[in-house]
Amino acid sequence: LPPDVVGAGFDFFLDVGCFHGLTPTQRHAMGAAVTAIATPDASLLLLAFKAGAAPRPLPRGADRPDIEAAFPDWVVTDAEPASTAGMPGPLRKAAPTFYRLSRR
Repeated sequence: LPPDVVGAGFDFFLDVGCFHGLTPTQRHAMGAAVTAIATPDASLLLLAFKAGAAPRPLPRGADRPDIEAAFPDWVVTDAEPASTAGMPGPLRKAAPTFYRLSRR
């Protein structure tokens, strides 16, 4: 997400299924990239499966501490379970959660 390619000044970010599949290094890079193009009052809505709950080949998952580590200039303001209606059993067991973050 280099600013010279995507621009800057974004106030909302949505991640539905990317972050929880990244390695720790990729997660930190994502956090830095999003922060670099975000406005001071930006918000982020991120969906993540619980760490270690989804069977392979599903993503490795992420917990609140993983998200906070990758986005140190942000604060998690809300964490709410996502609806699992219609999801297959393994995905329901992965406890998908929406996290809302705001810039500090």
